[in-house]
Amino acid sequence: VEFFGSNDVVNSLTTVFSNIMSRVFPNNAKKSASVKTLPFSIVDLCMREDDFVYTVTGRTDYVSQKGQIRRLFIGTGSNILSNTGNFVDQGYNNSRLGGENMLQDLCSIDVDESGFIYALDSKYGRIFVYDTTGRMITTFGGGLGYGEQEGVFKKAKALALNGDKLLVLDSFKNNITIFKNNEYFDLIKQAQLLTLDGDYTAAEGLWR
Repeated sequence: VEFFGSNDVVNSLTTVFSNIMSRVFPNNAKKSASVKTLPFSIVDLCMREDDFVYTVTGRTDYVSQKGQIRRLFIGTGSNILSNTGNFVDQGYNNSRLGGENMLQDLCSIDVDESGFIYALDSKYGRIFVYDTTGRMITTFGGGLGYGEQEGVFKKAKALALNGDKLLVLDSFKNNITIFKNNEYFDLIKQAQLLTLDGDYTAAEGLWR
């Protein structure tokens, strides 16, 4: 049995200073009250035939919310997206609604045949789509927990790809919404793939 790809523990400067002081001036009361810091949990994953495992972590560090989506190489367990600086930062949400802090909470992930990554945010009900390098291509959905119309959600809990269709489960409305790529999105995907492959001549016409 082998384990790999665990999340790292995130510590603030205050936590680090407190831990140092506790070690310098230990006593029984401090030892009994100490709490071990654990990493944030992976909440969903998917695998592709390219020897990569894609994982998603829900709410992480309150300030940065970085590292929620990772692409792990099975052979070493290393995250090849750790230094891109693109993931989730571009789609990060943190606002207030009705006195509640609406902190982005990614809960589900899947990857299509081209390597584009789809991530579901349960708090806002949004689906983020990223290319193979981590650049956000588009976002859709919504509802903020109050969505009644088609295409928005009250409690989006999971997504899955089935060919060119995307299925999203709403556990409150007890239904599944099916999205299908339109011509515009297909053109964007084709143009971005050509751009990433360095075929700028072929990509130019599609972008125009």
